[in-house]
Amino acid sequence: MKKIIALLFTMIVATGCSKPQDVVLSPDPAKWGQEVSDAAQKLSEDDRKLLAGYAMRSAIGTAFGGKGIVPGTTIGTAIAEQKQWILQQQAEQAEQEALKQKLVAEQLAFQKTVAEALTVTVLEKKVLPKDYHASRYSDYQTFKLGLQNKSGKDIEGVAGRVQFYDIFDKEVYSIRFSFDEGVKAGATAVWEGGLDINQFNDGQKNLANLAEGKYTTRFFPSAIVFADGTKLKVSD
Repeated sequence: MKKIIALLFTMIVATGCSKPQDVVLSPDPAKWGQEVSDAAQKLSEDDRKLLAGYAMRSAIGTAFGGKGIVPGTTIGTAIAEQKQWILQQQAEQAEQEALKQKLVAEQLAFQKTVAEALTVTVLEKKVLPKDYHASRYSDYQTFKLGLQNKSGKDIEGVAGRVQFYDIFDKEVYSIRFSFDEGVKAGATAVWEGGLDINQFNDGQKNLANLAEGKYTTRFFPSAIVFADGTKLKVSD
């Protein structure tokens, strides 16, 4: 690998120009000799970088069981393949970013629709210390959530999570819940739940230590099912 890196450095810093594209590369970049070095000096700076990138990518691929450089590959072919690989990487990144933006937009639109139909708020958060006599072998945190149905129709069930933030708006922990007891149109309901506090889970411990008035929350819905059969559900 040291020989490869040294050769790549030589190719990148060298300068010059003529007809090097037909030089055939050894399948092992460590065995690229003077002929490849001389040819690399005649490439443009951009093409030298492409060739260096191809060599490094091939060497790493071979180290992890890849096919490596195909026998008979020329410098020109290597440069073309590296250009194509870069274009593919850029296309994949653009596709991933587009999907991310699409999902974020869908989630925001969904949350806005849900907010117009339902409000979820934390009514109470407290910690019950462990008590072996009560068969409670670790500290236990309880929650009460208030659900207000602001829509014009009955809600049959709600699912989602409530995210807790400290006074610096830093995420602390989130709790998931589902409520299937129904909330009449214009009415309110209360969900109660809890969790054992794992002493090795920093998020749970930090949540337990959040004092009243020293945190904020946000409801992230996953689904609301109405009594008439319609649903508001986040896309998969």
